[in-house]
Amino acid sequence: MSVKAVKPTKGLLGGRLRLPTELKVTLLFCFKCPKRHRLPAGKNIQYQVLYHGRLVMESYDIIANQPVVIDNGSGVIKAGFAGDQIPKYCFPNYVGRPKHVRVMAGALEGDLFIGPKAEEHRGLLSVRYPMEHGIVKDWNDMERIWQYVYSKEQLQTFSEEHPVLLTEAPLNPSKNRERAAEVFFETFNVPALFISMQAVLSLYATGRTTGVVLDAGDGVTHAVPIYEGFAIPHSIMRVDIAGRDVSRYLRLLLRKEGYDFHTSAEFEVVRTIKERACYLSLNPQKDETLETEKAQYTLPDGSALDIGPARFRAPELLFRPDLIGDESEGIHEVLAFAIQKSDLDLRRTLFSNIVLSGGSTLLKGGKHSSSLTHCLAKLPCFFSSLIVLLIAFMLFMEISSLNFCRTIQ
Repeated sequence: MSVKAVKPTKGLLGGRLRLPTELKVTLLFCFKCPKRHRLPAGKNIQYQVLYHGRLVMESYDIIANQPVVIDNGSGVIKAGFAGDQIPKYCFPNYVGRPKHVRVMAGALEGDLFIGPKAEEHRGLLSVRYPMEHGIVKDWNDMERIWQYVYSKEQLQTFSEEHPVLLTEAPLNPSKNRERAAEVFFETFNVPALFISMQAVLSLYATGRTTGVVLDAGDGVTHAVPIYEGFAIPHSIMRVDIAGRDVSRYLRLLLRKEGYDFHTSAEFEVVRTIKERACYLSLNPQKDETLETEKAQYTLPDGSALDIGPARFRAPELLFRPDLIGDESEGIHEVLAFAIQKSDLDLRRTLFSNIVLSGGSTLLKGGKHSSSLTHCLAKLPCFFSSLIVLLIAFMLFMEISSLNFCRTIQ
């Protein structure tokens, strides 16, 4: 019996279509596609796979266009194309609506502002986040933000031409995922959708398939043990205490120091203060007794703000949620419990492969450290920045079958 092997076809999926040598493949339609180019809408590649003369696969459509990657965070959205080294666009995940009546013709136009325009004019706007603690609360606003991602100001492409990789936090309600799928398939008409857990992609970004990811973002903090690319469901730990809660607590502390930030636009100023002035203290009890130097922050109106103990008290919320009456575990306990709930044989490997991900892990460590790593009981870890998910997406596209996938995981 003769066996015919087909030479790998270049240009498909941005690389090579590798096939077992014992398979005979008949290409019904081949479209050679440049790496960065998009196929016209509806142009697919169909093929048949025969094994020893018996048909084993056919009528598969290979979507040769680059998948669109959307990291749908509670505080920040990062979007781009698979294959890019960094996200193409990154903007806050909120919408702004004018809170004053327009009285002059030719003034600022529009009833809804998203992205850079919302940041630029936030003083005139009522700012709202459509996501809270990793869950979409306002689907109308969320849909408008996704439309903006595809607009001429962002990716400048048609949603019908590209499959989508969308991220979400672990242990999210299934209804949240179902509604997201409904929007992308029925409103945006995407050809394929894959919803992935953020932690798995963060681990891929470090070149590992085994480890534990501690992700502290704007809405959710979670620890996910992963072994050989598979998350261990019973070991996942999640708490809804994250960066936005730190910002709210900082606003309360600043109010006690005589500074009042009450509007939604001023809350964004508090968030910026947190990112630039706050730090994690290795010994907060000792710092409370000492006279800490006040940090000076210049507000948008030019006035100076002197920040005292609130600089280290606010981030302490990540380790002590009881400061706001929450009974959740601290970020260090979340990590420890996730590893302890894993199998005994895996714990040593997990302890030696810890990845930090999410914007809240970028808090300064004061005079003793430049990151959160010092505050995790000297556990060996690998630091991960805000763009780690997008790096992971590129790796994920190379080693997965997303382009063949027409189902939702």
